[in-house]
Amino acid sequence: MRITEKRIRELVREALDTNVSDELVALVQGDQRLRQEWQKTVNAEGGFSALRHGTARWDAVRSEFMRAHGTTDDDMFGDKSREEKILSLPDRLDWGSLTDDDWHNIAVLTQHMDGAPAFQKRMLTIFRQWRGEYSSQYQYLHDRISCRETGTQMFGTQDAVTNYSNCKWVRD
Repeated sequence: MRITEKRIRELVREALDTNVSDELVALVQGDQRLRQEWQKTVNAEGGFSALRHGTARWDAVRSEFMRAHGTTDDDMFGDKSREEKILSLPDRLDWGSLTDDDWHNIAVLTQHMDGAPAFQKRMLTIFRQWRGEYSSQYQYLHDRISCRETGTQMFGTQDAVTNYSNCKWVRD
């Protein structure tokens, strides 16, 4: 009986970590919880166009949000509590056995790791290798890194990201 490479990967994944998908889901839920609450807060204030970044009102609403959720100016969404697990992903995952949902969850987590640019670049290489340059995971992360480093983006994915609203689309 011949065992396929895919089945070998499945068996290795089961033996090493049967809860990879569950762990990724939990990390993303933690990542998204306060971001969604912040979006609700901003919407209640009339949206991002009404509550302009850098104004006294913005600062007051942001400060109240952080006080209410027990976060700090340097960690508004509580990312530091998840950072160690997220940073360890490249060294402990079997990339060939991940599901599409796993890849999506990893991409969400990686997008929000702006404080770890070397990690994001490493993940960009992994996305290119395992998902390809036409994957949404690669394109979103490519643009996020490019906006930060050069103020430009190739795929036009960062339009809705407030921090990069001035990022120019340079796609041919």
